Amino acid sequence: MINKTDIRNAVKEAVFTPKTDRMWRFVVDMQDPDYCLKRAEEILHGLNANDFKEGYKKTILNQITEAISLLALAKAQLNGTNEKVARK
Repeated sequence: MINKTDIRNAVKEAVFTPKTDRMWRFVVDMQDPDYCLKRAEEILHGLNANDFKEGYKKTILNQITEAISLLALAKAQLNGTNEKVARK
């Protein structure tokens, strides 16, 4: 049975450091939460549960982790935008 720790661990895997990871640095520098949301949607749309059964488990899990990272980045960027608007 899935528990809170399992979910927490899945989210932890999606954490990245923009300063040390080139690909993510590029995405962060774009400062475009809409891109992050659309890209995450594309990744998730492309997944197929049957592939999981056919031996593509690692690939699917990596794609899910990338989508979670993109969603977290979009949320962080949108939170930053909301804070800037609230300060004005």
